[in-house]
Order: sequence, then C-alpha cells, then structure tokens
Amino acid sequence: LIYNDLKVLPYSYGCKSNLNNFEANENYRTIKDVSLYFLFKVTVINNNINNYLITKSNCDNINLLMWTTAPWNIPFNVSVAVNPDILYSFIEINSETEDAVKNNVKIENKNKNKDRTKILIIAKDCLKIITVPYKILLTQSGIDLIGIKYKNYFNNKTGTVIADTVIKNNIGTGIVHLVPAFNEEHFTICKVADILNIKLIKSHSDSFDSEGRFVFG
Repeated sequence: LIYNDLKVLPYSYGCKSNLNNFEANENYRTIKDVSLYFLFKVTVINNNINNYLITKSNCDNINLLMWTTAPWNIPFNVSVAVNPDILYSFIEINSETEDAVKNNVKIENKNKNKDRTKILIIAKDCLKIITVPYKILLTQSGIDLIGIKYKNYFNNKTGTVIADTVIKNNIGTGIVHLVPAFNEEHFTICKVADILNIKLIKSHSDSFDSEGRFVFG
C-alpha cells in the first residue's frame, strides 16, 4: 500500500535537509537540561465539574498545571492532552505562595484585591511535586476533562483539552501540551483527534530562519 501523508522528521539546519532515524540517533547523548512548570488558564469548564467547585471555591481561578522540557515551544501549543483512564485532582493553594512546585516555580496573584487562591488541575499520582500545603477539592477521571477550554497567554490563543492513552502519570503533571509541528508523537495524537491544522503547523515551522534561529513574532 502506497499513500501520501505528512510526518514530523528531525531536520538539520547545517545540512539544510531532513535526517533519517539512523542519522538522528547517531550522535544521541543523555544530557541535563531545563524544564518548566507553567499554567494555562481555564476559560470554559464542564458543567458537572463547575457546579461542584462553585460551592467550594472561586471558579474563576482554575488552571491546568503544565510541564515541559522544551519551554521554547510553548507559543506553538495547539491543544492539551490528558489520559482518559487516570485520575486528576483539582487542588486549591494560596496563590501568593512562592515555590509551589519543584524547580522554584512561582504561582502568584499580582492583584492583591482579588481572591488569593488558585485551583490547579494535576494528575493525582503527580501531587508529590507540590511543595506547599494544598486542599483537594475534587478528583475526576481524565475522560471528564475532555472539552475544557483554556487560554495560552504565551500566544493569546485558546485551546481545548483532548485525551489519549499514551499520556503518562509518572512524569511531569500528567497533562501534556501538544506541539505537533515539532513532536512526532504530538503530531500523531492531534491527527487521531482530528485537530490537525496543516496551515498552522507550517506557519510554526516558518518561525525559524535558515540557520535555525528562533524568529517567532
């Protein structure tokens, strides 16, 4: 069977060509690199979750707690994925508390006149990364999070939570921000969910010049 399709491939700016798997793995090294925890602000949440939380806390302060090892690609986010079969907790913390999670990430509220608490959504098995006191308001299966909408302040765009069973609950926060332009697995997840926007993906790829320098925006 022969078919025409798209695929994410490693690219060499030095050779100005794609690399095959052998070439990409030839100089493979394990290195230590930075990672980042960050928030996506929830803008629309499922009614059954919202109706419960509104009696417990401030629903305007719900956020998806994200984690990435490639902070540079956050502006290219198109969606967020959870695992439909694992449990996720809605936890409440004081938003003025610094170092709320590992790696000295600050969760803060700059407007002192507003509610000083935040609600974070995180996989239940990943709660060990939280380093400050918190209260669990609600625990839901990942399948119940599908359809939640959020805002990405790095590109001022909105996205929707989808689900895929490849998402793991033993690393990060159990929630993955998807960048199909630069990750083969993310490309496949978005393709299966039928949310691929080829024009958008190509525009993301155009955010680098011929020498591989970042020229986004």
